[in-house]
Amino acid sequence: MKLVEALPHTIGDLYGLFGRDAPRATVVPARAVPQPQRSLLAHESHMTVTLEAHHRGPVEVVVLDRVLHGDHYARRILLRRPANAGGTFGRDGAVVVQFGIMLFNLRFATDEARPDILSENVPLGHILIRHRQLRRISTHSLLEIEPDAEMRRHFGIVEAGGEARRVYGRLATIFCDERPAVELLEVLPPGPAAAVSASPSRT
Repeated sequence: MKLVEALPHTIGDLYGLFGRDAPRATVVPARAVPQPQRSLLAHESHMTVTLEAHHRGPVEVVVLDRVLHGDHYARRILLRRPANAGGTFGRDGAVVVQFGIMLFNLRFATDEARPDILSENVPLGHILIRHRQLRRISTHSLLEIEPDAEMRRHFGIVEAGGEARRVYGRLATIFCDERPAVELLEVLPPGPAAAVSASPSRT
């Protein structure tokens, strides 16, 4: 497993942690990213907090796959919001608002935060905020991505006229106490209209 300290990671590096080929992606300037994705990606804040503010409600984490090698822990995830206004999550009707890959060097997590991270029950941003672990987020690349079959399934994307819809994401690093602790790939659905209800399949 490639160490977090070897910065920056590419989308290929992060997919490779799970033995997968990455979808085709191109680094683009912020002006090339449409709204609302641009405002949701081009910032230096936790994506969980940003998405909850945008969707005016909580999101939950769904872990699709994980790899633990010593102090290095990687997982592929979805963030979902409830379909109903009451905020109750359930497998049916929840809407996927982000696909992501996280690689965390657990040596930089506090003793209190580490079990919460490995429990896989709470989005990472909330854990770091809750434990008041000093953190700085650096977004180093915005990506235009040709979604693969898995990403299209999770986002409910239906190809029209043989042309695949593009999605947008970012590569970012979270620094804990100014040490590079987490590498992130965070990908958004193509737009509000594309965030259809779906039941994510576990792989």
